[in-house]
Amino acid sequence: MLRDIGGKALTPAEIVEAYNSGKGMDLSSDMGEYKSSENLLAYFKFDEGAGDVTLDNSGNGLSGTIYEATWNVETPISSVSDLDFQGSSSDLTLSWSATDALSDIADYQYALGSTAGGTEIKDWTSTGTNTQAFLTELSLSNGGKYYGTVKATDKAGNISDPLTGDGIVIDLSPPETGNVYDGPDSDISYSHSGSEVTANWEGFSDELSGIFYYEFAIGSSVGGTEVLDYKTVGNVPSHTESGLTLLQGEQYYVSIMAIDAVGNVSDPVSSDGFYVDMYPGAPAVLTVNPEPGTRFSLSDDSQIKIHFSEPVVDYSLDISSNLGSDLETVAQQDADSLVVTVKGPLTSLDTLNLSLFDILDKAGLTSDTTHQVSFYTALMADYNGDLKVNVEDLSQFVSLWPGLDLGPVTGDVPNLRAQLDGVANLRDVGVFTRMWHWSHSNTTILARTFPNVGDDIDVEQSPQSLMVSIPDEAIAGEVVVQYQTSSTDITLNGGESADRILINNKDAELGQIIVDFGYLKPVDKKQLIFDTKYENDPTITLSYIFYGRNNSIISMGTREMDLTAVPDEFSLHQNYPNPFNPTTTILYDLPEAAMVHLVIYDVLGRQVRTLVNQDLTAGYHKAVWDATDDMGRPLSGGLYIYRIQAGGYSKTMKMVLLK
Repeated sequence: MLRDIGGKALTPAEIVEAYNSGKGMDLSSDMGEYKSSENLLAYFKFDEGAGDVTLDNSGNGLSGTIYEATWNVETPISSVSDLDFQGSSSDLTLSWSATDALSDIADYQYALGSTAGGTEIKDWTSTGTNTQAFLTELSLSNGGKYYGTVKATDKAGNISDPLTGDGIVIDLSPPETGNVYDGPDSDISYSHSGSEVTANWEGFSDELSGIFYYEFAIGSSVGGTEVLDYKTVGNVPSHTESGLTLLQGEQYYVSIMAIDAVGNVSDPVSSDGFYVDMYPGAPAVLTVNPEPGTRFSLSDDSQIKIHFSEPVVDYSLDISSNLGSDLETVAQQDADSLVVTVKGPLTSLDTLNLSLFDILDKAGLTSDTTHQVSFYTALMADYNGDLKVNVEDLSQFVSLWPGLDLGPVTGDVPNLRAQLDGVANLRDVGVFTRMWHWSHSNTTILARTFPNVGDDIDVEQSPQSLMVSIPDEAIAGEVVVQYQTSSTDITLNGGESADRILINNKDAELGQIIVDFGYLKPVDKKQLIFDTKYENDPTITLSYIFYGRNNSIISMGTREMDLTAVPDEFSLHQNYPNPFNPTTTILYDLPEAAMVHLVIYDVLGRQVRTLVNQDLTAGYHKAVWDATDDMGRPLSGGLYIYRIQAGGYSKTMKMVLLK
């Protein structure tokens, strides 16, 4: 039975010698080559224990189970080295030794009682020369102390005095249980380690043989051992187990059993459990994408992605509209993130408020703060995202036409909500026009001064109107006319048609009219016509910008022009003074721009002077003649004829030069 102490197999004689030597196996000293401390694997004292438990006293943790063995409790008579406790109430083994120097031993007798020298349990019984007695079928009491007594008779008939052992106490009771706590000292509810568990315990006791060591186990349920089966940790009040693989958010329990000196095992006691939370503190929101304040599309679905500080298992989410609009949302949770989809359509110029609270992590911790962010919705018909609906948006509108959809809509401007029908029609034009007017009426629109790019604007003046020609390749544009309100009034002539969107905003107090146009179909002649009323030849300012396909700028610029009074018909007036010397003035009226020829002839019909030969704008014009010919030579007095040709108009009149 006693083998492999210090790595050496002992012979039976060596075993007997080691046992009968009366020397304890003290680990602090070496006892022969089989007790060398550097070779020691395990130290089993087979006279200390009970049942099938074997205790390793080496500290190497090799305690185990013995099968088909009994415990030798009482020591030989001449050298008692016995146990104080045993865990069996029905069996008991007595052992002794004795010598007789003269006649040798002939017989041994033993007895067992509950007092020193007593025989009431087992009266004197002979074993012959056998130095061991195996008592069975006993009924010993738990906590009772029993004494073995032996006497020897030699071959000469001499009887020795009885020799009684110091007694053995029957310990059938397991240790009393105490409390087990998670953590190194005070009880913890959360552990931030996924590989290490520490527990401490108190209150375990054993009034008889005393607690010899504790066993330690870990499971995911009370009393569970699937993480770590019971292992001996010694007679210590705490233990740390490393090298584990624990799962985030899972709850684990530590179980402790106390084993007394005779092998009685207490009921297991479990801690109240702890959660593995490798993310210290309650869960929190780390990031929100897109950034708060982002504007969402009115028609497309928008997504909000929220990242948490750790994996979460539950949350409370609220999304509301400042305008009270109904919102359809879908939330999809991943381990440590949440994706919230806000379904279109949305209401124009609305504010969406998102609140996230009661965020619960896998360890059971709940956030105690509410995370709030706000997002905004786009302005309907604002294609470039500048929160204004103007000519740039109109250019994109007509560029997309008919591949766009704005309406029909519900609600009031500007908080419109689209009910898209998938068809581009006048409803969509109407929605754009309403938003354009709202934008211009709610914003102080100052005429922009454009740098001159491309061709100059082509403006033609007639008696009561201005006609602005639009480049053939232009699909949209803006013309702004600024004028002096004291002397001038300008109004757009004409409106929308099936081919054209025409929107205007006139500020009579500011003296400004803004006209935006967009062509939905190709048109042969593109122009804007303004009705004009004015006095004293005022000056106006024209700012313009024309867009081609893909929102490209064809031309833009700013120019000033004088509004000249324009007659209703062509006319040539009598010169003054007449007769004259040396100069006279000739007045003529042009109701429209024309190529003008004003020529002077003598009485013989010879051309003597050309006064005007050029294109002129509509208006009231004059020419001064100084009575010289085309060579600058003075002419003699007499009758002269002057004639005008302008467009289809022609007229001749007479004048007299005095000398």
